[in-house]
Amino acid sequence: MLIQVALPVPMYRVFDYFVPQNSYFPSIGCRVVVPFGKTRTLVGIVIAHISQSELAIDKLKPIIQVLDHQPILDQHLLKLAHWLAQYYHYPLGDVFAVMLPTLIRQGRLLENNQSKQIDTQAISNKNLSLNTEQQFAVKTIQQAIDNQCYQGFLLNGVTGSGKTEVYLQVIQSVLASGKQVLILVPEIGLTPQTYQRFAERFSVNVLMLHSGLTNPVRLAGWQACRDGSAKIVIGTRSTIFYPFADLGMIIVDESHDQSYKQQDTLRYNAQDVALYRGFLLGCPVVLGTATPSLESLQLVLQNKLTQLQLTQRAGDALPVKIQLIDARKQKWQFGLAQNLIQAIQATLDKQQQVLIFLNRRGYAPILLCDGCGWQADCPRCDAHLTVHLQPVAMLKCHHCDWQQALPKKCPECASENLDPVGMGTARLTEGLQELFANIPIIQIDRDTTRKKHSWEKIYQQIQDNPTAILVGTQMIAKGHHFPNVTLVVIPNADRGFLSADFRSPEHTAQLIMQVAGRAGRAEKAGRVLIQTRQPDNPALLTLVRHGYLTFAEQLLFERCLLHLPPFSHACLLRVEGKSLDKNHQFIHEAKAILPYQSQFAEFGVSISGTIDAPMTKKNSRFHSHLLILSKNRQFLHQLLDDWWQAVLQLSSAKYLKLTLDIDPISWA
Repeated sequence: MLIQVALPVPMYRVFDYFVPQNSYFPSIGCRVVVPFGKTRTLVGIVIAHISQSELAIDKLKPIIQVLDHQPILDQHLLKLAHWLAQYYHYPLGDVFAVMLPTLIRQGRLLENNQSKQIDTQAISNKNLSLNTEQQFAVKTIQQAIDNQCYQGFLLNGVTGSGKTEVYLQVIQSVLASGKQVLILVPEIGLTPQTYQRFAERFSVNVLMLHSGLTNPVRLAGWQACRDGSAKIVIGTRSTIFYPFADLGMIIVDESHDQSYKQQDTLRYNAQDVALYRGFLLGCPVVLGTATPSLESLQLVLQNKLTQLQLTQRAGDALPVKIQLIDARKQKWQFGLAQNLIQAIQATLDKQQQVLIFLNRRGYAPILLCDGCGWQADCPRCDAHLTVHLQPVAMLKCHHCDWQQALPKKCPECASENLDPVGMGTARLTEGLQELFANIPIIQIDRDTTRKKHSWEKIYQQIQDNPTAILVGTQMIAKGHHFPNVTLVVIPNADRGFLSADFRSPEHTAQLIMQVAGRAGRAEKAGRVLIQTRQPDNPALLTLVRHGYLTFAEQLLFERCLLHLPPFSHACLLRVEGKSLDKNHQFIHEAKAILPYQSQFAEFGVSISGTIDAPMTKKNSRFHSHLLILSKNRQFLHQLLDDWWQAVLQLSSAKYLKLTLDIDPISWA
């Protein structure tokens, strides 16, 4: 009557308990309440039945309560949890804590909802006509659905090429077979629009899940997935862990997006988890994007993904025209060259909409003293404080949320000549209101979408004002459909190509092309104007003249020469402490105990020196890195299996926060 239980504690082990004879014996995958330590009680997951323990029987504690008479985690989810713990080198109990909703982790008892399943055979009668490329994509994915087998697809379609219609028509087949569909989207802002498209098409229960929902609503959604009453589930990153009665297909929309990578706790990538979960379930997984990541393109070359290309815009939409604007010899107003202002006015005169992409929220990124050169910096981070004027005048750090009142005098020289330098979305909106007095200016960023239902109100405002200017950050780049936008303006495209992060050119190009894709999505022609001070930048010219795929192929060639991902596999040891000296000393000690060093050359292993993070000080803590690259993924994980436990046992480790980041997407 012995069981092993995974508990939500940061320890790389499980715990043995005995089940009293008068208690219900829990199945693997059930929750139990157990004593832990001297005074604590915890909710854990039963992962094994055992006949004996390494501990003496009189040292084992009895469980307190069995919460489930049926497993809340089936065999597929248990396998997934073990894979996550192994691949990301993370404690199994903490993996379960990430996978399960808050109320489940806290011990909430579940209802039996099996009777709540609903009828699905009136599924859809609104299919749109498909072009030849769309038909081929639907037919190919349909074969995997009919065969009920795993296959990974990269649906690589230019913006506006009708990827969603492909989704809709293959989903129809899945629903007709009585199975469920999971659709992942990168951010909350996309869920209302995506929900509307699918709810209008299918007479089934379409469920929307994201982090903005209350815990009871999320629990209800979790149960609806589990009992099968939710047929189409649309959710953000963590929805990949939800249980399903009979999952028939997974779609990862905007699959290139960095939001799919969790940046704390269990640092999983939801796209990779989706592919593995599809493999476990034997169902197809579709990665849809107009700008595939280099990793996805490499998987195509390795025949691990099947690429389906959509090279034409759907319906009567024309290809977007992209033009560079040399800003070096022009007059400026509010960060916009005169040519841009004239193009905006011409578009508004046609009663059409303009979208201006500026990836800086707030009023201005810097507050500078004209008298002595003082700058307002965050006391807790290596970052400038951003000037905000709404809802009140303040300085704010966008990294740690430090806030303070906007000073009236310089704290160094008492000068009153404090100058906001640079352009944020709020300042650009203010300037545009001055230039185009009678035109609605709609600001779309985290500050204006923070409140509940704010996205819905903004969409309505855009629909109600066919002549308008939209100003937004990167959240407007991801899959939104604004049919009356015919001009997209990108005032500052240079910064991303100059970053020290080797992934920055890829991410910058993806962002530019995604923003550009918002133009001309209906019958009206679209135009994109990119303002640059470096019109001869080879990377930018390749992107504009030859398109994203040619640009990506060039980057792949460069990565291959430099042995960088995806031609090697990366692990980043993140060290966070109270001083840089202690960080550096710890990394030195950790490097000294790396095993298998004699085999590094054979498996193409390279170890960096100590790297301080680009933002070294953040929230009053110092951040340093150690980067490990290996051409052989299996050897890298074998190395980490032995090394990571030894690292955690170093005496100085207890004074630091240590994280292993497998397949990191940035060194920040």
